[in-house]
Amino acid sequence: MVPVTELQADFRPPPAEIGAPGHHPARDPATRSTARVVRLWGMDHARFAAWLRDYIAAWRSGERAAVEALFTEDATYAFAPFHAPLVGRPAIVAMWLKDPDRPGSWSADYRPLAVEGDLAVAHGETSYRKADGASQDVDYRNIFVCEFGPDGRCRSFVEWYMTVPRAQEQEDAPAP
Repeated sequence: MVPVTELQADFRPPPAEIGAPGHHPARDPATRSTARVVRLWGMDHARFAAWLRDYIAAWRSGERAAVEALFTEDATYAFAPFHAPLVGRPAIVAMWLKDPDRPGSWSADYRPLAVEGDLAVAHGETSYRKADGASQDVDYRNIFVCEFGPDGRCRSFVEWYMTVPRAQEQEDAPAP
């Protein structure tokens, strides 16, 4: 496998004949590296699902290397769409490691909703539990909007979340 740095350094725009009948980019020496980047690192549904699993695993482990592996060096991370994002992988990692959630105090499940080019959208849920570990304290429903770099790391992460009303709050809410 060619290291990512070599693929990126050798990336060049495809020649005009790339769409010509019989042209196969992976066999053409002039475009071979371009074809590799797309084939190895292009985001798709399965790769995004794997990235989401890695996101949860990094959150659960609290390991610096696991968090670093998720984001590009210049990534941005916003907790809400209209808030200023954290800028740069060091700031993102520091935030993740500063005040980690207590093991067993939460659960999360995120699934790809849409993938188009390097842009991916996920939906899912996060539940936090009270100190007794059994009852739920708060539930969130989340949308993640992620933009990925050619190496499969996230370069822009924006979270949209809503708190799920508790049963009593739902009963007390006025009818629409």
